[in-house]
Order: sequence, then C-alpha cells, then structure tokens
Amino acid sequence: MVLKPIEGRIYITYGKPNSIERNYTEKNEILEIWQYEKLGRTFIFKDTSGTGKFILEK
Repeated sequence: MVLKPIEGRIYITYGKPNSIERNYTEKNEILEIWQYEKLGRTFIFKDTSGTGKFILEK
C-alpha cells in the first residue's frame, strides 16, 4: 500500500483501518472510505481527477 501525505498522516495517527472500501460516483469520482470501528471514526477521501490524488472529504 502506497500512502499519500494525508492518508499517511491518518494511518500514522490512528493505525490500520478496520476496513477500506472504494466506490465510484456517477461523475467518475473515486471515493475511498476508511473505517475505524473502535474509534467510531470514518474518513472519506475523494479523487475527482482519476489520477490518484485524493483529498480528505470528511
């Protein structure tokens, strides 16, 4: 797994997520959802360009 800066920061802070899910929107955007069950936290990353440059959506 190659992590970008924002994903890396979250990974270092919270550890490995319990699950990672990847979805595609009707606009061909890629959503990657990281869930941390014990912490009750979910992080949503969005790639609007299809180039692997994710931004933290939520």
